[in-house]
This record gives sequence, structure tokens and C-alpha cells, in this order.
Amino acid sequence: MENKKGVFLVRKLRTILLVALVALATRSPGTVAQSAAKTATVPDSNKSFDPHDLSGVWRLPMTPKSNLLFRSTMPEPPLTPWGKEHIFPGGITHGSHITVSGGFPGQNCDPIAVPAQFSYLRFYPIENIQLPGRIHQVFELHREWRDIWIDKEHPKDLSPTYMGDSVGKWEGNTLVVDTIGYNGKDWVSEDVDHPMSDQFHLVERYTRTNYNTLLIEMTFYDPKVWRDKPWSGFTRTLKLQDDQLEEWICVPEVDAKFNQKVMKPTYGSEGLNLPKDTPKK
Repeated sequence: MENKKGVFLVRKLRTILLVALVALATRSPGTVAQSAAKTATVPDSNKSFDPHDLSGVWRLPMTPKSNLLFRSTMPEPPLTPWGKEHIFPGGITHGSHITVSGGFPGQNCDPIAVPAQFSYLRFYPIENIQLPGRIHQVFELHREWRDIWIDKEHPKDLSPTYMGDSVGKWEGNTLVVDTIGYNGKDWVSEDVDHPMSDQFHLVERYTRTNYNTLLIEMTFYDPKVWRDKPWSGFTRTLKLQDDQLEEWICVPEVDAKFNQKVMKPTYGSEGLNLPKDTPKK
């Protein structure tokens, strides 16, 4: 029941209404979030589909539990001196393993951006809106968005941003997305214990393998952190949802109250995002 309660808390993490937050602290039926996700998933079928159509609402299945983690199957390349100097004090905070860092992407309502947003697709879905010349991508968590421009080149006068600049091209039935122009102010993901630099470079490969399955394969590059070594092995296998995104706006004052009233009493720290271990009693 404690694990279910943890899932329920995360599903409603930092909602706008403080009344709802207090209710979350006292209720235990974590199956609410789980059942909603399960019933929204479009069943597997042999229905025909256009592999170049990535539109729809997508999320990670609620099981297995490993979907909570956004980790590579490959070891991280050796860090440069810059990378070592920027390791978070105390490392990463997860579950009952409280460390000095106590941080996470989007803390204090900061931008999360990609690739860190892919950490949370189990609880907060993503919507792809396919338009002429671009794919408009909306993340429910923090209501963030970006555009993937199809068959275009990166501008020569890029202004660095949290999301960077994304361009895509089709290689057969796979959309290859190239993103550069990051401002270097964000996390890579909550499972990487150092930030990205302003030289971070993300390559994503989107393949719709059947009607209700979308495979995303990612490779990270960052010369300032890993020299010329790529870090591949990051994947997300998403399922099509018969659902729509909910309004999710991060309000700093409410966020702080939630951390004090719910997260700290339950997990022993205000600096946690997704609980990876059994919550404290």
C-alpha cells in the first residue's frame, strides 16, 4: 500500500489546489492514478497506421517499475575535468537515500526541458501535434513545449534556450531529431549526477513500430563533459492513449507548501521528485 501511495502522490505532484494536496497526504488509494493510466491506453491491435504519423497522446506504461528510471543500458563515458567539477554535491537524491544535493529537474518551478522530461512520461504524458513542416510537442508536466522542424537546418544565429533548437528528417520510417543550442542551465535527467553544458547535443530517433507503440532512442553528446564520446542506450517505449493532457501549472508558493506538508513528512526530504524506494512510515 505504501508503494501505491507513493505513485498516487507523484501522479498528483504539485497540483495547483492546496486542498487537493492535503487530501493526497491523507488518502491511500494509489490505484486511482494507476487505473486511470491503464484504461486510457489504446489496446494492441493489427490496425493499419502511417509510420510517418507520430501524432497523439503518448505515455510510458505503468508497469514495469523500471519505467520510473531514465537510465542508459551503456555506462557513462569518462568525465572531463569540467564534468567532475560540476558533479552535484552528495550526488542524486532518490527515495529514502537522502543526500546533500536534494535537487531534481524542475525544482522551484524551473524549466525541465528535454531530455529530462522523458524521465516522467510514466505519470505525465506527451502529445505530438503533427503540422505542416513541424511537429509541435507538448509535455503535460510544467506545460512545456517545443517544435521539431522537419527538413530544415539549424539557424546560424541560434539563441541558447532551455529546449534548444530541434530539426528532424525522415530516414525511412524513423524520424531523426537533432537538437543543439542549449543554454546549459538544466539537468540531463534526474538520474545523471551533473548538469549538461552549453555544448550539449541530443539526437532522438522516433519509430512507430505498430499502431499504439512509439519507440524513442536517444544519444547524448557533450564535448565539455564527455569529450568526443557519445552516450547512447537511452530509450522510451510509449503507448498511445485515448486521453488528453491535463492543465499542469507549477506555482512556486504551492510547490513549496507541497514540499513542506507532503513530501517532507512522507519521504523525509523536501528535495525529492519521484520516489524510487518505499516511502518512510
